[in-house]
Amino acid sequence: MNRVRTTLTLAALSSLFTVGMAHARDSLDGRLRIENQRIQPVTVSIDGERATRLGAGEARTFLGVPNGVRLVQVDARQGPDDRARVRVPIDGTATHQIAARFGQARIINDSGVRMRIVLDGRALGVAAPGQSVESWPLAPGRYTLEARPADRRYQGAPALTQSVRVRRGDRPTVGLGAWHARLDVHNPFPFAANLWVDGQRVANLAPGETRVLARQVPGQVKLELRRNRRVLSKETMRVAPGSRQAWRPVDARRGEVRVSNHTGRRVEVAVDGRSHGMMRDGDVRLIAGLEPGVHLVTLSHRGRVLEQSRVRVVADEVAVMVARDGRGNRGRGRGPAPAPVARR
Repeated sequence: MNRVRTTLTLAALSSLFTVGMAHARDSLDGRLRIENQRIQPVTVSIDGERATRLGAGEARTFLGVPNGVRLVQVDARQGPDDRARVRVPIDGTATHQIAARFGQARIINDSGVRMRIVLDGRALGVAAPGQSVESWPLAPGRYTLEARPADRRYQGAPALTQSVRVRRGDRPTVGLGAWHARLDVHNPFPFAANLWVDGQRVANLAPGETRVLARQVPGQVKLELRRNRRVLSKETMRVAPGSRQAWRPVDARRGEVRVSNHTGRRVEVAVDGRSHGMMRDGDVRLIAGLEPGVHLVTLSHRGRVLEQSRVRVVADEVAVMVARDGRGNRGRGRGPAPAPVARR
């Protein structure tokens, strides 16, 4: 009986000693935390063992890592593999960061139309409104983003462009912004007028009304206000993508003055004090866009007034002024003066 008890006691002591030795060895081990700061997954191993996959931005702590210098190897799809020696403290935690090399841009199509997206001349794909596309891994730097409507009816229309900056490990989200423009059109007339855009009638504007074209296609736009098939005012504008612009037309029913210089001298012509340039003897100058009413036309030579007349301008007509020499004759024997008023 005593011999049996002695055997059991020795066995128990041996077991306790073994467990104690194991705990003593484990207490010397440390922990190694590895952080993947890259935008793509990698596979890491410690001293050639414990191969583990870490996703983009993922971190993991490895337990029971022998203290001392450990070799951490990183296998990645992009670029060469990384190797680093990391010192693991006794019963402590070491941290190793897998530094990012690239960035990546995410493009959201919030333009309102289906877009074909290009980054630095390389196609990213086609995205419908609300969809997004991601770029390939990008080295740090600035890139030019260009988006053009994929719809054929918008062929030739201007693109949306902007600069995108990418940093290491960064994944910026970039919105395209609205592509359609907003165009405010005002009717200045005391009567209703029809608005025509690029040869198509789009609205009837009440007297003094301002109409907002919320989805105007960017590019060159031909605008007209008409009444009874007659053009009251017209203008060609260039509308930028995503912009808000206004067209406040003026009454196109204006008149013109044709000035003939027969003074025998080089003169400066002015209307209501506003210069319209120099005229040589014998020149004829057509001054357009004058409001109906009486205008003062002056011809001067070296600051001295040679001729000054009040000319009545009538809408859609051409008034004529003939400037003669100081003796009441036409300069240098010119032919007969034109009729006082000529219709267009």
